[in-house]
Amino acid sequence: SVTLTGAFPSGQGYYASGDDGEVYLRAEGAWTPMGLDQDADLNDIWGKNSGGILQMVAVGDGGTVARFSDAWVADEALGTANMEAVDGSGGDDLVAVGWGGAYIWVDNAWQFVSLPGNPRFNDVWSNGANTVAVGEEGAIAIRSGDAWDVSAPLGLLQLYGVSATGPSDVWAVGEGGTIVHFDGSTWSEVASPTAVSLWAVLVTGPNAVYVVGNNGYAARFDGLGWTELPTGVDNNLYTVDVAPDGIIWAAGNRGMALRLKAGN
Repeated sequence: SVTLTGAFPSGQGYYASGDDGEVYLRAEGAWTPMGLDQDADLNDIWGKNSGGILQMVAVGDGGTVARFSDAWVADEALGTANMEAVDGSGGDDLVAVGWGGAYIWVDNAWQFVSLPGNPRFNDVWSNGANTVAVGEEGAIAIRSGDAWDVSAPLGLLQLYGVSATGPSDVWAVGEGGTIVHFDGSTWSEVASPTAVSLWAVLVTGPNAVYVVGNNGYAARFDGLGWTELPTGVDNNLYTVDVAPDGIIWAAGNRGMALRLKAGN
């Protein structure tokens, strides 16, 4: 019955954050709770596997932040509204966003970023040097270096997920099948293959974009057009990620987790 809200396929296992305040590990054919057991819902998880050494950070409601090295340890809550997503290239340049704005991990501490209009963010992509956050009422924030620019270039479309190969190839998805693309200078709407709300997007290359959403919907863009990827489930899918071996994973409500079959 647990909704899986975010995931990190590490190559050693599949780690998923849950709305019951727990992180679950899928390995050797079984799911195992990792003992975090927070009171607040967890909304996303970031991770990195470097030489078999795992780093992970989970964020959730009420500013909840937890960190994993050898075991999960709950950091002091940020004391703000819900934190919805976290991303970065490494454990020392993370950006966390939510309905309380944005925080940056600097010098072993979270620093609040004051942004005009107090935007409410749902997701973030960051490679350390560049960051794109998307959210409610079409809010999009782009960070390059220390400078942030906040706008709503496409109107009041609700945006739920963002992914990129770099600052000049950014994709975001949202309500009613909304799909938008940023080429480094301009945002534009992309013809969508569906009208269902899309919750997450994954970009693995210039012409490899995966989207997932309500009612088990999943599709892939190859640079020419969209191909639906039948999942056989009706669960809403909230996250889509790629493992080091190239396998695409998706997860969502009622504990659903899926792997894309080879060749599809």
